[in-house]
Amino acid sequence: MGSFINNLHVRRKSVEVVKSQMSDIITRDAYLVKSGDNWVTIYPDNSDPFPELAQHLSFVLNTGVFATMVHGDDILLYTLYEDGVLTDEFNSNPLYFIEQLEEDDEIAPSDGSPDVLVKYALAGTSTAEIRETLDEIRMETSASEGLTSLCHLFGIDEACGRASLHYIKRGEVIQHRTLILVSPASPANR
Repeated sequence: MGSFINNLHVRRKSVEVVKSQMSDIITRDAYLVKSGDNWVTIYPDNSDPFPELAQHLSFVLNTGVFATMVHGDDILLYTLYEDGVLTDEFNSNPLYFIEQLEEDDEIAPSDGSPDVLVKYALAGTSTAEIRETLDEIRMETSASEGLTSLCHLFGIDEACGRASLHYIKRGEVIQHRTLILVSPASPANR
């Protein structure tokens, strides 16, 4: 069985600011960590509405939020929300979840947009480099390796990018990083 990874990456906000906006939307405990000079990574519970959490945080924090998912190490997905609006998405294997494709079925492209992503990449990264990386990810045998490639492009700590809540709960730690627990607000305070 391959890797199963779900996490969110919030751009240019402090851990404290991100934490202050999470407790009203999560339904179970989550963790967050400073994961690079410009990123905070969130490890939400799988029962929380993953895309909605990314959308909400990008809106209330007025920033970009990547939601990334690796499913069984076979597929890498990401969505990017900016100010609450879905602005980009990527699916390394669009046919993965389709059991049977009819002749007239159309698959919506989700190739990723280097023009959108370039502002989140490390300084000096070109749109051509981003396109090449996305194309290489489609050819990867390991979706988690593809996620590592994205982390390198954006300056997200690799260990933080490849962690997920279920690994953290099993006791796997992210070296030299302090995880911060965020608990949901009580129903009376929502």
